[in-house]
Amino acid sequence: MRGPLRCVLKTALVTFAALMVGSTSMENKAQAETPIVPATKPTQPSEPQKVYRRTDDRVVVNPQRLTSSKIRKFESKRMVLYSDIEDQNLAASIPKLADALFERLTEYYGALPPSRQGGEFQTTGYLMANKSAFQSLGLLTDRVPQFENARHLKYEFWANAQDFEYYTRHLVLHEFTHCFMTCVTGSTNAPPPWYMEGMAEYFATHRITKDGPVFGVMPENKKDYQGFGRTTFINRAVASGTGHRLAKVMQVKPTDPAIYPWSWAACWFFTEHPKYGPSFRRIGNHNSYASFMQKFAPLVGNDSAKLEIRWHEFINQLVDGYDLTRGAVTMSNCKPLVIGGSTKFVLQANQGWQSTGVQLEANAIYTVQLAGRFQVNDKPKPWMSEPNGVSIQYVQGKRLGCVLGAIVQLTDRDSLSKAMEIGSNKELQNKTGDLYLRINDAMNSLANNAGTATATITRTK
Repeated sequence: MRGPLRCVLKTALVTFAALMVGSTSMENKAQAETPIVPATKPTQPSEPQKVYRRTDDRVVVNPQRLTSSKIRKFESKRMVLYSDIEDQNLAASIPKLADALFERLTEYYGALPPSRQGGEFQTTGYLMANKSAFQSLGLLTDRVPQFENARHLKYEFWANAQDFEYYTRHLVLHEFTHCFMTCVTGSTNAPPPWYMEGMAEYFATHRITKDGPVFGVMPENKKDYQGFGRTTFINRAVASGTGHRLAKVMQVKPTDPAIYPWSWAACWFFTEHPKYGPSFRRIGNHNSYASFMQKFAPLVGNDSAKLEIRWHEFINQLVDGYDLTRGAVTMSNCKPLVIGGSTKFVLQANQGWQSTGVQLEANAIYTVQLAGRFQVNDKPKPWMSEPNGVSIQYVQGKRLGCVLGAIVQLTDRDSLSKAMEIGSNKELQNKTGDLYLRINDAMNSLANNAGTATATITRTK
């Protein structure tokens, strides 16, 4: 990875290393200058300092002040919500959603530290259809910075009612997540903005099911997530050539509205990716900025070029219902073939790009032959395809099921976007890089695929 992200990560690691070296030097100097005195009594280790949540200093609202207004109080264990929206059923449902989200957050991050005051974690929110009504009652004052849609301060938040029911819930859950994530460190010493906003967006993206709410979902359609618009925003950016590198995502300013779609995408990518997810989930948010960066840097490590390739393939193929578990790029170290050498590779129909393990060299000629039958859909009955694909349906202008190939170079983060049709037989000349293959299908339609094709790769010159 080039540019700002490498610099940020490198700075974090260098700073940490310098601190360690400086500490060691000071320790050695102290040992050299201080005479050795026999200890008369063992030194007892000091107890670690106990961590507490921030003081809960929410404004207590006198219910008598609300009697002449349309503002109503809705309360659950984790949220007190004051709202004047007409749909009182919607307002009443949100605190219950917050209770469920709290359980999801503690499952992800672990239990919150205790409060010095005692008591449970709870927030107070103001969901406003008429801002002036809240201002006249002193529920929205100058202590709250100006905001367009929503804002939180410690254990309180203010949100404007939205045109769509889903996005009204989403906005409140976003601010509730902020309250949870900053109740220990506060906002000024919190992890970087892309992480704070991205994780708030990640958890606020929810689906209501008969078994209860599910948080951290990838929207599977537009109609059930009206107002969200994150995938549409990124699709348009990619189509116009303004898709962000991860380095740029991590530098988007908190005041830039683009921080919401890009940070959501980055956090969803890191959290759900089979390679990065386990490590990313272990990075707690209840740390200082410096400690977060110290933990995040090893996640990237020496993998920055491959990370950017995976990221760009993700945003280039982003669709509602994206299946990252199956669609994640499978990368491996590739080796060249000798002249006349041949190797076989089994291509999975229900996965995204897969490394063949073959490194193509300049001034060489290769043949790639595919054989086999595999399933590319299961409704109304199994659709079977061979490597040339089926002409009954096209995906991104190419036949469904057609075997695609790409030549990956670590210096070209968009290598996988330059896909070519391989079909059942293809000759490759004067290509340099690692050979990747996949079955052509949308990234939200891999679960109904099954079977394999066998690729035989031969170097003829």
